Amino acid sequence: MKSIQRNSKKASKKRALLIIGAILLLLIAAGTVYALSRDNTDDTRPTETVDNSPQDSNTEGTETDNIDTKDPAPTENLPEETPDAELGATFTIDQIDSVVRVSTLIQSVSSTGSCILKFEKDGVMITREAGIQANPSSSTCKGFNISKSDFSAGVWSVELTISIPPKSTTLKDTITIGS
Repeated sequence: MKSIQRNSKKASKKRALLIIGAILLLLIAAGTVYALSRDNTDDTRPTETVDNSPQDSNTEGTETDNIDTKDPAPTENLPEETPDAELGATFTIDQIDSVVRVSTLIQSVSSTGSCILKFEKDGVMITREAGIQANPSSSTCKGFNISKSDFSAGVWSVELTISIPPKSTTLKDTITIGS
């Protein structure tokens, strides 16, 4: 009689373990499907065009700065429409001690693409390029920290072009550099 009770207890334990294992597999599969479906979403929003700077195709030297990877707070800078597709993004420009810092927030997740930053004043062009850094729910340009000594005093127009193929956008603003 004891052996029948033991076999029945063993069968009951095996059945419980199989049920728990099946539940765990279902949870893992559901979590994987959910994670994959979230990676394929793309947040694009309609925007307006604002152009506050003069156009100039003069370029002097290009450098690459890949320093800052933090997610900055968005600003009111609005993207210019592009023929391919729009890419939702904002940027901020700060002067901190002897550095001009430009931070970006791109409203889609990607680790490929490029950011080209141009400052222009009186025919003088300062250009920098950086890659794209993916974050959990957004992306950013890898960072632009430029020495204030690179700038003369006055109002500079700023143009940031972000490309994550097939989408791209150009953001524009101005900054006043003190002496």
